[in-house]
Amino acid sequence: MKPEEVVRALGAELQAFIDSLQMFKAAKIKWLEVPGLEGDSALARVYVRRSQRLINRAMQQCMDLSSMEVRSDFQKKGVLSGFLQEMEQRNPWGTIYVENVMDQAIADALRRRGYVTDATTINEGSTCLYKIRPR
Repeated sequence: MKPEEVVRALGAELQAFIDSLQMFKAAKIKWLEVPGLEGDSALARVYVRRSQRLINRAMQQCMDLSSMEVRSDFQKKGVLSGFLQEMEQRNPWGTIYVENVMDQAIADALRRRGYVTDATTINEGSTCLYKIRPR
């Protein structure tokens, strides 16, 4: 499987999760997963959740990216940036919140994509960022 196929598969799982939230008010959390071949570890796993957060003194409906695991042979091949693009395009609530980024290079890459550091969170060694889609 190619990295772009992993991104498409994660995007399809994300859309199914969003649809279930909108139609049935189903569970607000989900692990999205692209399985590897039998016996292999997953190619990618993403933990997403719908939330409400106080951002800029207003409650925002958010899609949270809480955790992302990418198998080592798929790292640094555009899986994270491709999945973020899928989230940005598919998220019906407009705000994406990325929790506890531990890698400074990833935090910097998110800022280049227009994400803003959430100054209200204080987590030693990690950064939380968000992006509000213009209306």
